[in-house]
Amino acid sequence: MFCKPDCHTHSVNSHDGHEPVAALLQAAQAAGLTHLTVTDHCECQFYHTDGSREAIRALYRDVSALQGQGNVRLLCGVELGQPTQALQDAEDALAAAPWDFVIGSLHNLRGMDDFCFLDFTREDVPALLERYFDELLEVAQWGKFDTLAHLTYPLRYICGEYGIPVSVEPYREKIVCLFETLIRSGKALEINTSGWRQKLGTSMPDAPWLSLYRELGGEMVTIGSDAHYSQHIGAHIDRGLETLRELGFPGITVFEQRRPVLYPFG
Repeated sequence: MFCKPDCHTHSVNSHDGHEPVAALLQAAQAAGLTHLTVTDHCECQFYHTDGSREAIRALYRDVSALQGQGNVRLLCGVELGQPTQALQDAEDALAAAPWDFVIGSLHNLRGMDDFCFLDFTREDVPALLERYFDELLEVAQWGKFDTLAHLTYPLRYICGEYGIPVSVEPYREKIVCLFETLIRSGKALEINTSGWRQKLGTSMPDAPWLSLYRELGGEMVTIGSDAHYSQHIGAHIDRGLETLRELGFPGITVFEQRRPVLYPFG
């Protein structure tokens, strides 16, 4: 069965989103998508202070009101940022609605701002990435999500914005442990296509690390544009699906009611 999903997108209900769910759905139809999952942000450490609690409930209402319209399967998810930094708040967000899909992500290290706000020097990078992969493993071990999002997220800014060349090969052992944790616990890995439209120039993670995940036995991969504007809905999804096909993955995974559905590649 043909499947072209975009399972990581943001509406106006995200703090950095810009358009209503209806606009995203219209864009998904124009892009020829089969599935659209709207996954607004919930930065768990700020759940009760930055409006996330109200925002994700509004998201669920907005998506519910539009489901069944048109020929795109519209699903409702949430992106839990930094869940291990605020465990009870993460649990509260999980219970806030009957989500189809839960993304686990890490946008900032404990006690620090989002990587997008940091100033980087070459000297800072190794220690920051050590901490990043260690804390990401904590998220994977917590495990109350469906897919782990945009692995190598800091490179969007370190390499893409600051132009600092970085190899993540020194962290290979940590990444192997991370992948093995996901595979063992039945969680998916995301291919985030946003880097292809940004200065980074690659998916997150890129093909060599996706290949390693496959070699270790990983099969479940979700795909998302990480769109914050309707014009980016579906961006580079075809390229991401082709990358996965070339790397030998059996298909693409979409979550509905927190259950994975594998759509084989034809």
